[in-house]
Amino acid sequence: MSKDKVFCFCNKCIIVFFFVIAFFSFEFLNAQIIKTDSLEKLVEIIHKDSLLKKCQLYLDLSQYYKSSNNIKSIDFQNKALDNLNKISDEKTKLQCYAVITKFFLNNGYSQEGVKFGIKALELAKKRNDLKYLMKINFYLGSLNHAIGNNNEALRFFMNSYAFANKTNDSAIISHVYNGFGVIYQSQGKYDSAFHFYNKAYQYYILKKDTQLLMTSLNNIGGVLISKQDYNSGLIYLKKFLELSKIKLDKYSEVNALINISNCYERIGDLNLSLEYAESALKISKEYNFIKQKLYSELIIALLQRKRSNYNQSLITSQSLLISAKAEGVYSIIDPIYENIIDCFKSKKDYKSAYEFQNEYSMFKDSVIKGQNENYIEEIKQKYNLEQKDAELVSKNILITQSIKLNSQKNILILLLLILVISAFISLSFYRSRRKAEEKLIMNAQMIKQQKEYFNAYINGQEEERKRIASDLHDGLAQNLTTLKLSFSNFKTTDSTFNDILIKYSNQVNSMINETRMISHNMMPDVLIDLGLVKALKSLINDINTNVVGLQVTLNVANFNIALTNNTEIQLYRIVQELIQNVIKHSKASNCEIVLSNNKSEITLTFSDNGCGFIVNSIKEGIGLKNIYSRVNSLNGEYLIKSEVSIGTTIIVKLPLS
Repeated sequence: MSKDKVFCFCNKCIIVFFFVIAFFSFEFLNAQIIKTDSLEKLVEIIHKDSLLKKCQLYLDLSQYYKSSNNIKSIDFQNKALDNLNKISDEKTKLQCYAVITKFFLNNGYSQEGVKFGIKALELAKKRNDLKYLMKINFYLGSLNHAIGNNNEALRFFMNSYAFANKTNDSAIISHVYNGFGVIYQSQGKYDSAFHFYNKAYQYYILKKDTQLLMTSLNNIGGVLISKQDYNSGLIYLKKFLELSKIKLDKYSEVNALINISNCYERIGDLNLSLEYAESALKISKEYNFIKQKLYSELIIALLQRKRSNYNQSLITSQSLLISAKAEGVYSIIDPIYENIIDCFKSKKDYKSAYEFQNEYSMFKDSVIKGQNENYIEEIKQKYNLEQKDAELVSKNILITQSIKLNSQKNILILLLLILVISAFISLSFYRSRRKAEEKLIMNAQMIKQQKEYFNAYINGQEEERKRIASDLHDGLAQNLTTLKLSFSNFKTTDSTFNDILIKYSNQVNSMINETRMISHNMMPDVLIDLGLVKALKSLINDINTNVVGLQVTLNVANFNIALTNNTEIQLYRIVQELIQNVIKHSKASNCEIVLSNNKSEITLTFSDNGCGFIVNSIKEGIGLKNIYSRVNSLNGEYLIKSEVSIGTTIIVKLPLS
C-alpha cells in the first residue's frame, strides 16, 4: 500500500473516531438524566410499612434539589409533610417529627422548625422517651436562638442537658455546651461563653471531628474578639477559614470571612475589613446564604459610616432593614437601627434620629406582642407566603434549566465539529510538519531542562517562605497566644506583681504582632484567602502608609480572570520585587501598576517617574534575575523601557494556558 493511501486511510479513521466520541457523549448526557429520574422514582417503590424511610428520602431529595431546582425541592418537602397524615403509630410519627424538625433547623427554616419541634416534644413527653426528649429539646433550643428568643432557647438547652446526663450521651452534652456558649455570648457574659465553648472544643479534639472542630474554632474566635483579644481571636478564625476551604464547605467559609471582617473592623483596619466582607457577600449571593448576605451588608454599612460616608451608609442600612424584616432575621435588626440612628446623629439630623428611635421602639414592642399573642398564626402566614413565592418563580426556573441544557448540547456539538475539522487539517499537513518537529526536539529538550531548573528554583523559594510562615503562624504565634492567655488568667492581690504581669503581657502582645507581620510578609494571608487583586491592594496600602514620598496606584479595571495559585503567587512576588527596586534605586515619587488581560494573555505594566537608566548598560542583579526566573517559569516574557531623568516602564506578559 502506498504512503498516500495510508495517509487517506488514517484520515478516515480519525473522522470516524471523533463521530464515535460524539455519539457516546450524547449517550452519557442522556444516561445522567435517566439516573436523576431514577433517583426520584426510588421513593415511590418503598413499601408502605417504611413510612419513616419514605419521609427521610423525601427530605433528602428536597435537600438535593435545593440549590438547582427550587420548585422540586419544595415539592418533595411538601410530600414529606403529607406523609405524616398516613402514619398512625405514635413511635413512627415521633421519629418523623424529629427528622422534619432537624431538616428545618439545618436549612434555616427556624419558625417552621419550632412548629414541628413542639409537636415532637408533646409526643416524646407522652411516650416518656428520654432519647427523643433530649434531642428535641436541643433542636428547639437552637431554633429559638435563631429567631432571637434567647430565654426560651436557654430553657430548652437546660432541659436537653438534664436528659443527656440521664442517658450519658456525651455528644449531645458537648453540643449543649456550645448552645450555652452562644446564649451567654449574646448576653455579654463572655467568660462563661468561653468556658462552655472550650469544654465542647476539648470533646471534639478527643473525637477528631473536623466539622465540629470548625464550629468550636469559630465560636472561640468570636468570643475572644468580644473580649477585645483580637490577635488571639484571629488565630482561631484563620484556622477555621483554612479548615473550611480544605473541606470545601462554603457555608463555613463565608461565616469565617464575616467574623474575620468584623475583627478587622474592631481593630480599625477598615480596608482589610471591607475586603473580607465583600468576599463574604460575593459567596453568600452565589450560594443564596440569606442570613450571611445580610450580615455582610451590615458590616459594609458600618464601614461606610466609619469612613464618614453617612448618606451611602443610610441607603445601605435602610435597604438592609427591609430585607431583614422580610426574611425574619430579627437578630440583625437591632444593629441596623443603631447604625441608622448613629448616621443621622453624625449628620446632626436629630429629628430623623428621633423618628427612627421611635420606630425602633415600636418595632420591638410589636415583635414581643406577636411572639406572645399570635405566634402560630404568623408561622402559618409566613409558610403560605413562601409557598406562593416559590410557585411564582417556578416557571422561570424551569425555563432557565431548559435553556441551559440546550446550550450545553449546542456547545458539545460545536466542540466536536471543531475537533473533527482540526484533526482533518492537522493530518493534511502532517508530512510537511514532521521534519520541522524533528529539528525542534533538541531545542525543546534544552528549554524543558532550563524550565525545570527555573521551576525548581522558584518553587524552592516559595516552599521555604510558606514553611517559615506556617512555623511562625502555627507554632510561635499560637504558643505566644497561649502564654498571653496564661498571663491574663493569672490574678493576685499584689498590685506590684500585677503591674509586672501587665507589662509582660503587653510585651508578649507586641511579639505576637511582630510574628504575625513577619508571617504575613513571608506568605500574606490576604493572598491565600482572597486572591491576587486584594493582596496587591493590601500591599500597596501598606507601602503608601509606611514609605514616605512614594505614592503607588493600582489599576485592575480590565482584569477579570481567575488564576491558579502558582500564577497568583508569582505575579505577587514580581510586583513585590519591582516595588522594592523602586524604593531602593529609582528615587521615584509616583508609581503605577496596571494589571489587564485579553483572551490570550495577562499583561502587567509597571511604571515609575524615577531617575531612569540606560537599559543596555545595567547589570542584572538578584532582583532582576528573580523576576526573569518567575516570568520564565510561567512561559512569559518581559520588556524594560527606561529613559534617564524620566522614568522606567517594565511590561510583563504571560500566556493564558
